[in-house]
Amino acid sequence: MSEKEGKSGNADGDSENLKPPQDGNFPSCSRVAVRVPAFWANNVKLYFAQIEANFRIAGIVSEQTKFDTLVAALDPQTLTHVSDLLYTPPTDNPYNALKNRLLSEFEVSQNKKVRALLEDLDLGDRKPSLLLRQMQELSEGLVDDAFLKNLWLNRLPVNIRTILSISSESLSKLAEMADRMHEYNLREVAAVKAIKPEYCTSELKEMELQISELSKQIETLNACFESLNAKKRHSRSRSESRERNNRLCFYHYKFGDRAHKCIKPCSFQNNGIKPSEISVASETLVYGRRLYVQDRITKTQFLVDTGSDVSCYPKSYLNEVLKLQGTTLFAANGSHIKTFGSKLLSLDLGLQRKLQWPFVIADITKPIIGADFLQQFGLLVDLKKRCLLDPITNSKCMGRAGFSDIPNVKTISGNSEYHELLNRYKGITKLNSTFPKAIIHNTLHFIPTSGPPVTRSIEDDILVFSKDKTEHTQHLEQIFKRFVDFGITINESKCEFGKPQVDFLGHTINNEGILPMSTKVKAIQEFPKPETVSQLRSFLGMINFYHRFIPKIAEILAPLNAYLVGSKKRDKTKIKWNPETDASFDKIKKCLADATLLSHPSTDAKLALVTDCSDFAMGGVLNEITPKGPKPLGFFSKKLTPTQAKYSAYDRELLAAYSAIQYFRHMLEARPFALYVDHKPLTYAFKQNSDKCSPRRLRQLDFISQFTTDIRYVPRKENVVADSLSRVCEIQFSSLADLKLWESSQNSDPELKGILEGKIKFSGDLMKVQMPDSEISLYCNVNSESNRFYVPGELRRKIFDNLHNMSHPGIRATKALIASRYCWPNQNKDITNWCRACIPCQKSKVHQYTKAPVSQFLPPDARFSHVHLDLIGPLPISGGFRYCLTMVDRFTRWPETVPLLDAKAETVAIAFMFNWISRFGLPQKVTCDQGGQFESGLFQMLTRMFGIQCVRTAAFHPSSNGMVERMHRP
Repeated sequence: MSEKEGKSGNADGDSENLKPPQDGNFPSCSRVAVRVPAFWANNVKLYFAQIEANFRIAGIVSEQTKFDTLVAALDPQTLTHVSDLLYTPPTDNPYNALKNRLLSEFEVSQNKKVRALLEDLDLGDRKPSLLLRQMQELSEGLVDDAFLKNLWLNRLPVNIRTILSISSESLSKLAEMADRMHEYNLREVAAVKAIKPEYCTSELKEMELQISELSKQIETLNACFESLNAKKRHSRSRSESRERNNRLCFYHYKFGDRAHKCIKPCSFQNNGIKPSEISVASETLVYGRRLYVQDRITKTQFLVDTGSDVSCYPKSYLNEVLKLQGTTLFAANGSHIKTFGSKLLSLDLGLQRKLQWPFVIADITKPIIGADFLQQFGLLVDLKKRCLLDPITNSKCMGRAGFSDIPNVKTISGNSEYHELLNRYKGITKLNSTFPKAIIHNTLHFIPTSGPPVTRSIEDDILVFSKDKTEHTQHLEQIFKRFVDFGITINESKCEFGKPQVDFLGHTINNEGILPMSTKVKAIQEFPKPETVSQLRSFLGMINFYHRFIPKIAEILAPLNAYLVGSKKRDKTKIKWNPETDASFDKIKKCLADATLLSHPSTDAKLALVTDCSDFAMGGVLNEITPKGPKPLGFFSKKLTPTQAKYSAYDRELLAAYSAIQYFRHMLEARPFALYVDHKPLTYAFKQNSDKCSPRRLRQLDFISQFTTDIRYVPRKENVVADSLSRVCEIQFSSLADLKLWESSQNSDPELKGILEGKIKFSGDLMKVQMPDSEISLYCNVNSESNRFYVPGELRRKIFDNLHNMSHPGIRATKALIASRYCWPNQNKDITNWCRACIPCQKSKVHQYTKAPVSQFLPPDARFSHVHLDLIGPLPISGGFRYCLTMVDRFTRWPETVPLLDAKAETVAIAFMFNWISRFGLPQKVTCDQGGQFESGLFQMLTRMFGIQCVRTAAFHPSSNGMVERMHRP
């Protein structure tokens, strides 16, 4: 039944009070279709006028229905204002109570209306009639028409106000006339601020600017007048006057030391005048006449400066706390300008489009539109006509020309040859850079380079090192071009160019090498003796930062490191110093003061790695062999663990060589070098029988052989010839180390011939590679990071047996182990088959993860002896029911469903007992899921009392109860 039916029986009454029919047949009521708009907090009265019109159209007269409809239309923020009425609604007239509350909460007060009427209203882009209508709504009939007319006319343009002020027509007629005049005056009408009878801030600002301009012009005229008087007083010839002008400017000639300005060129030199003042004065006279434009939205005056690299916005214009940023700008006089981030501004300059651009927040006095803004939007400056031209929209923005002493804002400061180069690539130094072409890469952290390395990038810093100034300029130009191509910008205030020595990441870098910074070393030397374990840990952390400059540092710090054993993170335990720890503390300070200069590595010099190991520490030094002798490139030192300290001398020396190569791996890769040890038996490591090697030795020798097999004894410096191809395989068998065998096998391999002729598919790129220290060339796959040897058919199983039998890894690990060194067609398939056929692997393989077979329900032997239960819901409400209990007999497949009001355990137990047990008897078994209703104590007590076995299905596995779950499918 709709509430519209109330019109026929009881038009004036409430639809809820209609008497029901006597026969008991109640007609159904679905709902009343009403379009309710969203709540308008800014105009509550107008909102209620519209919603009540909708109520009348729908025939809604019930207070409760209106109340519910209004609540449904309110947003969450508005509901918080009337939450008390929602929780406890009044019994009488709830809609009117809610309406009055919203009116009192959101209706604009009379004081605000008067303030808006007198101050805040502008014409803007509206018609004059709309402005008048809004003013009449704010006045609410409390202001007479004469005063309202005066206020309305003051907000109209001058030409319209002049015509309408002498008319005696009514306000409605005047509004129509103003609309027609406004249509013919659209290009001149702007958002005119309401002019107050006593004062106007916009006109006062304009008058102040004009007065300041006039005062500057008067000052200039006075200076010219004094110059003429000076010429008349001093009877000098024209040549003497010209000679005087070539030496001194007017201000210094006239006032001497007391001059506050200077005009270049001027030969006057005095410390009394600040260079910045002289430079700014010069810039003012040369670039004094500037163009100012106004933003129509904020009424802010912007200085258009084509000489400024970036657009800036004054910090003083923002009422918020800003943090100082690392970027620094420069004035034309060379002084620094602090920056405080950026702010995205949307300017309306009357060019028929909005101009959005990020302005740099800086410590300046006036907003500046710089060259970056003009370039981005293609704007042209016409100083003669005092306007900005927009070729895109064919519009112009009229401004005003005036004198300004604000210097240009630059992103580059300096006049060296490197800064001249930087000026040619200004785009990389601008804060809002716009590059002429699209970025050619799709990543932000990698730029491919080729040729000899000239740069080193660490996080966001770039080091460029060159032999001389000419090469340095060439390198910088290459880097700047890359920056432009890849869209990278730099902060010029943090850059240093052409420096013979730089401090970087706590180190001093020069042309000879690298050393710890003297200031850091001094701070460590002055560090007091630690009193607690926590202080000692801080001291050792500072020392370890420069560990590569100190030989055998682990051995020196061993007594101090002993205090850290078993200590906590912030241990305040007092340290008991003894002569040994005192000597260690003093020695490490002395060693740091005498830190070794580490040379820069050369790409073509020979390398030598010297390692040594004592009873409790191991160390090494990487030297570069030069005509002047060996130069250290770095030191390595590490304390042995208690387990490693128990190794034999041979194993400790091997461990030192293995660890040193790991440490200097980035410098030793793809470089030939000799490994010097002071343990002679180690020189025969690659010649001994494999039976004498433990698995740990084999792993370490395998890693060492990937870099070098040239191990020499330090005293005698004996050379041991080793083949780089053999790696650790030379220990296992000598046949694979025979290069001639590899060459003959590859030449006679029919599969290799088919690959080279293109008859057999192969994913790699095979090329002949010259073997080191040999005239033999072998086919290798050069597509991978390291060259992998092509294995002919007769050697493949030998390669597999020797690598797989070392530790019998799994199929995946064996594939990775062999693929890192060798390649052949169908390699993964062969390795898989051989691993599965490996007898030792099959014997030792442990099957931990066995899957149990899927169990099945035994079919019952009688009907209603096994019942499946399940609960479904919540569902759409029907007759007050939201849930259903489904019951299925497993023997007969007889289903029954009982509707439930809720899903409580008590409700489910009662429904099962009165709808199934009472009709079909007690079942022997019940299958259900692990729902809360079936796991409750009530349901468990029910099954125990009736002697029913309860079978639970697996969690999150509905297929276990498939008989009843299948009925729930849509």
